Amino acid sequence: MKKVAVFTSSRAEYDILFWLLKDIDQEAGLDLKLIVSGSHLSPAHGFSLKKIEQDGFEVHALVEMLVSSDTPVGSAKSLGLQFISLADAIRDMEPDFLLIVGDRFEALGAATVANLFNIPVVHFHGGEETLGANDDAFRHAITKLSSWHFVTNEIHRNRVVQMGEQPNSVFNYGALGIDRRKFEKLESLQSLSDHLKFCLTDKFFLITLHPVTRQEDDVDDFLDQVFAAIDEVKGYKLLFTQPNHDAGGVKIMNKITQFSDRYPQKAVCVSTLGNPWYFSAMKLTSAVVGNSSSGIIEAPSFRVPTVNIGDRQLGREAALSVINCMPKKEDIIDALNLAVSKSFKKRLDRLVNPYGDGLTSGRVIETLKSIQVQSLTPFHDLVS
Repeated sequence: MKKVAVFTSSRAEYDILFWLLKDIDQEAGLDLKLIVSGSHLSPAHGFSLKKIEQDGFEVHALVEMLVSSDTPVGSAKSLGLQFISLADAIRDMEPDFLLIVGDRFEALGAATVANLFNIPVVHFHGGEETLGANDDAFRHAITKLSSWHFVTNEIHRNRVVQMGEQPNSVFNYGALGIDRRKFEKLESLQSLSDHLKFCLTDKFFLITLHPVTRQEDDVDDFLDQVFAAIDEVKGYKLLFTQPNHDAGGVKIMNKITQFSDRYPQKAVCVSTLGNPWYFSAMKLTSAVVGNSSSGIIEAPSFRVPTVNIGDRQLGREAALSVINCMPKKEDIIDALNLAVSKSFKKRLDRLVNPYGDGLTSGRVIETLKSIQVQSLTPFHDLVS
């Protein structure tokens, strides 16, 4: 039996992993070892560890790492704490693989520690681009620390191979986050309103704003432009989710809280929605708004528009449902008006998501069962 450790440090990452975790846990040939860290353990970010336990998963290691700081220094110190705590967990666990999703600094820390123990890393979402965030560099670094790669489309597969990874170790199975099972038990608008204790209507925006860690523009100006725009588009209620634990995230959280307090009948903010509430909101919303990857990867599967603001997701392949705009008030207003127009929504009737067909998890399970445990693979030259 293969012992498969899975690292998760945020609510967004856990939602992506959810069905794969279920499948690993139920697969006779695989032994799930769940490592929980990062904002899952933070009350300020919703303490989503509780949700993981409510979902029925056994947590095998808790890795404390967050420093109460909203600066690059705080992020760097958090990474140092992660190395110390995760080293003990990996030593005691002795997994055959470590599974990691994405591109955050916590994922880079986990991949680094695994390599020090000669534990092969299985990486999801390699080969993608997000030029407006430090995550772009972290993602590519994780690729070079990984032995096996599950990517979301052929463009990303080619990039990973271009980086020197063996072609037979790179699998284009699509994105875990659009697993078709997400569509099976979604909640109604009334149930979502009851859950939020906030009266939503059939006209609301689902908004997530993250710091743009490589952008030189003033964060305050970015936020002022966004909030001025959404305030001017009348007739829509606003459902905010909190940002990731990145430098600058606290400033965004404070701005959202102030806005929601000022307009309690119009706006509500939640630290985390989780399954099935987040994707229920995504299915029901008039548009997904902000700069989160979920608007690019998951939202097209629900055939709902996305207004993608600024450069954080710059470089990602996007479906026709995604409207990119500058972080300027008038540009955002124009994008919002286009997104809710009948003519635009009509274009989405036959939309195909470029990130896959929602059958990724089963393919991953079969591959995990068949691949041989190994450490880093030799560099693959495109020209011999």
